[in-house]
Amino acid sequence: SRSHANNFGSVVPKSRKIKASLAWGGYLMLHEKLKTPEKDLISPRPSLWKWITPEMRNETQVRIQNGTWLPQLTLALRNFHLVFTVKESTIPNAGMGVFVRAIPWVTEDNNKSPASFDLEAGELLDIGIYAPFCKSDKKDEHVFFVKNFIHSMKAEEWAFDTTETDTMFDITDDCTGEIHDSARTHIPAYINECSSRYEPTIRAEHDPEG
Repeated sequence: SRSHANNFGSVVPKSRKIKASLAWGGYLMLHEKLKTPEKDLISPRPSLWKWITPEMRNETQVRIQNGTWLPQLTLALRNFHLVFTVKESTIPNAGMGVFVRAIPWVTEDNNKSPASFDLEAGELLDIGIYAPFCKSDKKDEHVFFVKNFIHSMKAEEWAFDTTETDTMFDITDDCTGEIHDSARTHIPAYINECSSRYEPTIRAEHDPEG
């Protein structure tokens, strides 16, 4: 990175790391000076994200007691297996939901409990795509609106916008309006949206590669 000289002839680095205590101190001083609500100071600032790549990824289908096949995703990361399974949601009337267990590869000595699995602030772990899985999953909005109307508006439960104008991602079957077979074999389709009262544990965003 480049450095810049000031009027006194000394070199001022383009960037510099500072302690968290100093950063928060500066923030609080600015907050007090401007008398600006915290949400207005924080929300406009861009966030920094770091994608974490698992060391191993395995997606399979598991048969439950009623004979239904559901997806199970296992990721290996930081001496843990993260196992994502689909079960009845704890959210009332939400249907199925996704649950995750962190299983250590090796337990610690002296029968102590293994260390917990943690992601640092800003770290994101890729668990897969929601859509599209086939060419027909991307539809013009007017086509989807007609399909949704025909199926009594149940297709809209599974639809999301794309990065393009007037198109939608739709992972439902054209004949039934229910989620189609390809989407059923992947974990993201079973993740429930949470109430605005809670902080979401899953971040959904458009993939820059489409």
